Amino acid sequence: MAVVGVSRSDPNSPGTVIAANMLKIGRDDLFCVNPKGGNVDIADFEVKLYNNLSSLPAVPELVIVTVPAEASLAVVKEAAGLGCKNLLLIPGGFTESGRSDLEDQIAEIAADAGIRVMGPNCLGILYADEEPAKGLNTFFIPETKFKLDLEREKNIALFSQSGALGLVELTNLKDSVCPKVAVSYGNQLDVDPGDLVEYFQDESGIKAIGIYIEGFKPGAGRRFFEITRRSRIPIVIYKAGRTAAGQMATQSHTASMAGEYAVARAAMKQAGLVVADTMADHLGCLKIFAMLHGKKVGGRQTAVVTNAGYEKANAADNLKELELAELSGKTSSMLAEALPSFVTVEPLLDLTPMVDDEIFARSVELMLDAPEVDAVCVSIVPHAGMIHTTDDEVDSYEGNLGARLAKIAAASDKPMVVSLTATGGGDNIFGRMIEVMDSGGLPTYLSAEQAMSYLNEFVRYHYIRQQNLIDEWMK
Repeated sequence: MAVVGVSRSDPNSPGTVIAANMLKIGRDDLFCVNPKGGNVDIADFEVKLYNNLSSLPAVPELVIVTVPAEASLAVVKEAAGLGCKNLLLIPGGFTESGRSDLEDQIAEIAADAGIRVMGPNCLGILYADEEPAKGLNTFFIPETKFKLDLEREKNIALFSQSGALGLVELTNLKDSVCPKVAVSYGNQLDVDPGDLVEYFQDESGIKAIGIYIEGFKPGAGRRFFEITRRSRIPIVIYKAGRTAAGQMATQSHTASMAGEYAVARAAMKQAGLVVADTMADHLGCLKIFAMLHGKKVGGRQTAVVTNAGYEKANAADNLKELELAELSGKTSSMLAEALPSFVTVEPLLDLTPMVDDEIFARSVELMLDAPEVDAVCVSIVPHAGMIHTTDDEVDSYEGNLGARLAKIAAASDKPMVVSLTATGGGDNIFGRMIEVMDSGGLPTYLSAEQAMSYLNEFVRYHYIRQQNLIDEWMK
């Protein structure tokens, strides 16, 4: 592959950062292009700079173009003449800036030469291959500002028309999920999200797909919905451009025609997609679908375990299509035996602040093991003095509640989520507990409302598919 636009003097230029990313993962098939030639030090490697694509010792399979929009046309022409078949156009300055003529010319050249094009106006591709040296990372963000732990399980695909949104979501999810592939596809001159969903359907390890889209190119919407309808992987989508102002914003951002949102939403639902109403919901749903992949949804009977009365009420108010489980006599007896006498046994179980880590965890385990319970939501107010929840307590006590709950969830085939409230602000002292549960495979949110909402989406999606209740899905 070749990166066109590697700087001789600026280590933070997009082309140089991309080259550094590739070298760090071990790519030894990388050519760097700068018209002035010479050599340059990149990521502790001495790299030869070729004057142009024609001077390379081999025809690259992929050409990554980072030069400005005006200069990219000549690069595309040269690549086409050499027989290159894949182009990644990083720069902006095309249709979104009023230069549709440049995009049109590139599209015509690419079509005539049989070249597939991603972009322009994008970050490109992050692909974590099982062999790192076969991976890709064209995200031109320095490691000091964006770095993922690619050693952990890679379980999602994220296809975002906005590169910035992709970065934000991956950063916010870093303790709970890791991308097998993340693509910022920009203006969709050629490759679009339908192509990406279709191409990565059989990629091992992908448990959920997240899509952020601002609009479709003319005629591309129908094909997108036909492809996504066939997806074997759950797809969580957020569609921007819902208002007149939003449509203007998407047009100037990625040159997308947003269209009528009500029509798009109905089509997304009909295709079986999980439609996020807010960007926060997109993040929350993607997290739960990836982390709870493989959990069995036997029904909608749900139990709630909390240590605060208001969270009990909050969870109950946000059941939506979930239903409160009716506890059997056996389950009630086992809970009564395990709990202090001041705790009332019921499916909305308020333990009060007076139980310790062991009793709290045991009550959750009993609920999760009960045959009449299909799913469990645990809501924790971490200030209670009887449980170990602060960063220092979590690090010093192996039997802390977060570690116990993560272990219980991992041993069960039922879906379970956690809400850990009062964790915001710069003086957050409960961050380690969230990290322990998230990294342990237990989806953790910041309110019972969030936890119940995303649990409902997960259960609803799988239950309706099992029962083939398409009319209910469309509600």
